[in-house]
Amino acid sequence: MKKSALPTALLAVLVFFQLASIVIGNGRLAYSLDDAYIHLTLAESIAEGTYGINAGESSSPSSSILWPFLLVPMIPFAVADWWPLLLATAAAFGSLAVYRRLLRTCGGALDDEQPLQLILLLLLIPGTSLVGLLFTGMEHSLHQLVTALAVLGAVQEIHSGRASRWLWFVLFLGPMVRFEGLAVSVPILLFLLMRGHRRAAILTGVAIAAGVGAFAGFLVSLGLAPLPASVSTKSLLFWQGISLASLGESILTNLGGLQGDFLAIAGLLLLTAGLRKSRPAAERWLATCSFGSVALHLVFGKLGWYHRYEAYIWTFAVLMLIYLFRETLKVRLETDGLGAIALALILLTALSCRGYLRALVTTPQAATNIYEQHYQMHRFVTEHLQAPVAVNDIGWVAYRNPHYVLDVFGLASTDVLKARREGGTRWIADLVQSHGVECAMIYNRWYEIPRGWVKLAELEIQGELITPAFKTVTIYATQPAAARPILAHLLAWQQGLPDPEMLTITVKPPI
Repeated sequence: MKKSALPTALLAVLVFFQLASIVIGNGRLAYSLDDAYIHLTLAESIAEGTYGINAGESSSPSSSILWPFLLVPMIPFAVADWWPLLLATAAAFGSLAVYRRLLRTCGGALDDEQPLQLILLLLLIPGTSLVGLLFTGMEHSLHQLVTALAVLGAVQEIHSGRASRWLWFVLFLGPMVRFEGLAVSVPILLFLLMRGHRRAAILTGVAIAAGVGAFAGFLVSLGLAPLPASVSTKSLLFWQGISLASLGESILTNLGGLQGDFLAIAGLLLLTAGLRKSRPAAERWLATCSFGSVALHLVFGKLGWYHRYEAYIWTFAVLMLIYLFRETLKVRLETDGLGAIALALILLTALSCRGYLRALVTTPQAATNIYEQHYQMHRFVTEHLQAPVAVNDIGWVAYRNPHYVLDVFGLASTDVLKARREGGTRWIADLVQSHGVECAMIYNRWYEIPRGWVKLAELEIQGELITPAFKTVTIYATQPAAARPILAHLLAWQQGLPDPEMLTITVKPPI
């Protein structure tokens, strides 16, 4: 095997062993986050003529304009569950190919067949969470690929003076894949505008505004807010309202962890490169605009949620830094030698990408968490209860489930979102009653349980907790008369759990 093929081989081996571990361990494919099944459920509803989770009820649970529609074609087929993984895997391999192309563009010590290129490519696999992201089953791998292509296109423009046609499409595509793509597309468009590509940059900016605006208009036409519920419920700024206080709190929250600190350091290095007058003007402009991208995410974006929210901007910053400091790497290589450079890069990756390394190691257990909690809840509702249910994680419970799912978190219900904003506790009981829900399966630490609910059982996942919020889901009858029949379903369900001891019955007959 050629040395140049080692990164691709390593990525393939890691993907294969992660997948084998998940499927063999659980007997089926399971993603590391329940959110993947929100997109699958939304795609299922789109295929049936509804944009939402429940039939005939509009909602906006996805932060991606494009991703749910990419899942629709496979919904009628048994491979639908695997389709997000196949798309994400293709995107991950595409990202690795773009990394290689970018290093080749840097030339010199980073060109093909050079040891330093090989080392960087091997480290970028865990360092940009290529494997961890794809097993979330979400749009983040595609967003990462689009972001890497934006970096490559901008760098190639510096070298050739020409902006490839595909670059404009990539810059348009970024916000369509995830709204955070605006943090990359807008600054890069500004860079291209300064480089003289005025007409194309303006037209692309107009296209982006039209695309995002058209989606917002579509949501409004359905009686929804112009921003998806997934954005307004999870974003501090949009939940509290944009103000100096919320902006400050958002920045401090993002800088409160190691990954945020390293992202801020990367941003400052980009700014430093932009201020260095000895650099060519084009590189200074690119570095300054790239600093703007990082700053936009630190102000308006989020970090975390199994290390996926910031992966795209981290990838962006790392690739830009490699390009802008390529001569520094060359000098250090000549001065210190390959061994010292390799050791320094390994240590830097281990320190700055600790979350991504953790995701690589814990993905099989995270998938098992989802299988033991969310998939088992899905089985209970579809195989035993066969009636409406209230939950706070709607993904797998709602997927391939013909019965109504009341989302008490708010992604799938404008009524819940409005009630949560207004506060109080009566809204849960009112919504449960209005939708005829007699069974609730929730994290009881998040809610004040209404009077009259009967606690029936607790489902507790085994092993280390990775991605669900809590190990234990509490199951309630929302009215005493429903307790006995639900208990009978629970006892039947218990026998089919991976381990019957996962379910603890907390009320005994007679009820």
